[in-house]
Amino acid sequence: MARQRYSGQGYRGYGRVNKKMEKMVATLVIAAAVFVLNQMGIDIGGSGSKVKPLKEKSVEQLLDEVKVALPDEYADYDRDSYTEPYKKIEYKGRKYSLRKFAFVTSKHYKDGDYTDPYTGDELSLDDSNFDHIIPLNYVNKHGGAKWSHSKKHQYATDVRVGVDVDGAVNRDKSDKGPSEWLPEANVDDYCYTWLVIAVSYDIPLSPEDVKVIRDHVGSSPKLINPYN
Repeated sequence: MARQRYSGQGYRGYGRVNKKMEKMVATLVIAAAVFVLNQMGIDIGGSGSKVKPLKEKSVEQLLDEVKVALPDEYADYDRDSYTEPYKKIEYKGRKYSLRKFAFVTSKHYKDGDYTDPYTGDELSLDDSNFDHIIPLNYVNKHGGAKWSHSKKHQYATDVRVGVDVDGAVNRDKSDKGPSEWLPEANVDDYCYTWLVIAVSYDIPLSPEDVKVIRDHVGSSPKLINPYN
């Protein structure tokens, strides 16, 4: 009986289908990555023209959703585990530090002048510090110590959770919560922004901080760190 010869076209066809499937999967993975990064507020489309804000809710919703817990004062804190590796931000064809990016894209920056949202005074870039509104060490004591490195790094480099302020004011604030430190100006907006960040990143707040926030947040606050 004569053997039937197989041309191999079936295998080649199968290979082409496999390659098409691989391309489709790769495209879907890239699209998913872009979506996730955009949700984090990171623009990788090249324009660098917008900072996507955190999702805002009513004061009542935020107070209902925010978690309350005592801090873990014994949690190990390594700032580098949040901030490293250091990366510059691509914006309009140039690379910026997080501090400078926050300065030039902030709505507090108009016509070459920047108004410090914590003091209401004019502030120069050279005198500014990028302040994590909920400080890194506070986050660390409230669950951040158990975060993955990627989530720590995401928080530390997320411009939406911070704002440029006077360096001396930032050092005075340090890692204090609202029960220990409040800004001179825009107190209601500051408290509201604490709630928005805490709920967005699932950061529990100390009971005394929630009490102070509740007392100061007002009825129609806005984010203290709006970006263009």
